[in-house]
Amino acid sequence: MPAPNKTVLEPAENADWGAFQVGMLSNQAYQRVSNLSLDPLAVTRLETFFSVQGEQLAVAVQLWALMLKDMPGEVLPTPTEVAGWNAIARATHMPIQFNDQGLLEAL
Repeated sequence: MPAPNKTVLEPAENADWGAFQVGMLSNQAYQRVSNLSLDPLAVTRLETFFSVQGEQLAVAVQLWALMLKDMPGEVLPTPTEVAGWNAIARATHMPIQFNDQGLLEAL
């Protein structure tokens, strides 16, 4: 798994953290990937981070990478799942995107 992007950017002023959290937590692909993560502590921390509307996106980038770290290739996010997450991020004006490997990146 490649290292996450270490860019530290402030979140966009119009980012809707609540809608992003609801969108991701109700997303079947996110549920699948987070349930299969080999690092459940990273999942818990990531979800807590988003629930308190974290301001340092670098933290989310690192936690997301930990969630996916060491997962077998067959359970990593698919391109369709990544596209769904990117749609949620765009719809909620989040200054993030998910790359082809499913890693979170700050824009």
